[in-house]
Amino acid sequence: RSPQEGMRMFEELLRNGTADAFAYNVAIEHSQGAEAALLLFEHMREQGVPQTVVTWNIVIKALVNEGRFEEARATVAAMLARGVQPCKRTLRPLLGALKRLGRRTEMAEVKLMVLEARGVRGR
Repeated sequence: RSPQEGMRMFEELLRNGTADAFAYNVAIEHSQGAEAALLLFEHMREQGVPQTVVTWNIVIKALVNEGRFEEARATVAAMLARGVQPCKRTLRPLLGALKRLGRRTEMAEVKLMVLEARGVRGR
């Protein structure tokens, strides 16, 4: 199926009130850029559809793909603040991009943020 057909199907689910987290995740992942992904992400929240760790991962990756590292980092912080625990895939795009750019201090700060959210304290 084409992306356009998929979006038509998603819009039908929205009209019927049956769009669930899976449907939103597919739509967000296939949206045209981070801005569209963020709009769908916000709409999902407004509709009361739970944002899963997969949802957050997709949005973080979309931001990283456009070089929007600070927004990706802020999204990780928001995710943690809402009590959503990252999985192995959550930080991979952001940390990988920061590593390629030689931004090791920022990498360490992101890792520390996650550890602190989990209750792990440094010295």
